[in-house]
Amino acid sequence: MASSAAKGIISALVQSLLGQVMNVVRHELDIAREEVSDKIKGLGVGIGVVTFAASLFTVAIVLLVIAGVAALTIIWPLWLSALVAGGSVLLIALIALAIGVSKIKQNRDLRPERAMSAYRSARAYFN
Repeated sequence: MASSAAKGIISALVQSLLGQVMNVVRHELDIAREEVSDKIKGLGVGIGVVTFAASLFTVAIVLLVIAGVAALTIIWPLWLSALVAGGSVLLIALIALAIGVSKIKQNRDLRPERAMSAYRSARAYFN
């Protein structure tokens, strides 16, 4: 039978271990929360840049299409000039859209990968 002193030591060790485990869990949750927050910020930046680009494209497209159509009417009929200018603008807009969507997709997965990896490592260590 264990003496009361040994029981006290074991109890203190178990309490200390539980406290340390709780500290590790809290720390990992803080890391996960920070990682998700960073990803949300990146997602917001991507959406903001796409929105800003879209509004600038609107103004620029109108001005460039008017100038392009006017210049092309020197050598082509008006309808062909408008078609070429509109097609060019459409191509540029599609490229910009693809870039913006790519940036959004990079930050779409909000899982905290670093924290999950640390958790898996810790779990593997204790198993």
